[in-house]
Amino acid sequence: MHRSILFFFLLYIGSNVYAQVLIDSIVAVVNTEAITRSELENEFRIAAIAGKPILAPTKRAVLETIINRKFVLQESERIGIVIAERDDRIVGQITKIRTRFASNTDFQNALRQHQLETETLRMWVYEQIIYDEFFRRRFFNAVSSAEVERLAKSYYETNKTEFTDSERQKEYSEVREELTERIRQAQAEKEFEVWLNREKEEGTWHILDDELTQAANEAR
Repeated sequence: MHRSILFFFLLYIGSNVYAQVLIDSIVAVVNTEAITRSELENEFRIAAIAGKPILAPTKRAVLETIINRKFVLQESERIGIVIAERDDRIVGQITKIRTRFASNTDFQNALRQHQLETETLRMWVYEQIIYDEFFRRRFFNAVSSAEVERLAKSYYETNKTEFTDSERQKEYSEVREELTERIRQAQAEKEFEVWLNREKEEGTWHILDDELTQAANEAR
């Protein structure tokens, strides 16, 4: 039995008797927050507009990305993350996306071609900003600077040949900033994965769409 939950939005236009019925389906739930099929489809559309190829382009893999993001957004709301100059930052990110196109007309045409509303893109961009801010505050900034320095020096000593320029061996002081940033990012990503896995184990999330559930079983 197909387990997708259908719900209906009735939009009345003026005083007309008829209503336009838009049908969407819930494909997953994360701690009582629904993920709809249109939200899943929009992820592909936005990737095409933003020029960010999806590494695992199956619907199941993309759905899991959205599920992970929901956990981050919910925790961000719980701890009260607020984005300063929110509208300016959203506009800035959308402007970067728009620069991929020759003109604003081309950008708008691309949105129409992919059946993507501007407000949908704005919301997605805002969620990415929240996601990045959560990662920066909770994990990136929390990595021990002393541990990063130790790991950076150790990596440099073990891989000196990696740091050459015009056949000249670079000193540690020349690559320190780049190397410590790289290691801090890697350490933060490890901690983030641990946190996310714990949230998914302790939280409540379900995939309701049979097609997507079967896709996961076939992949195993």
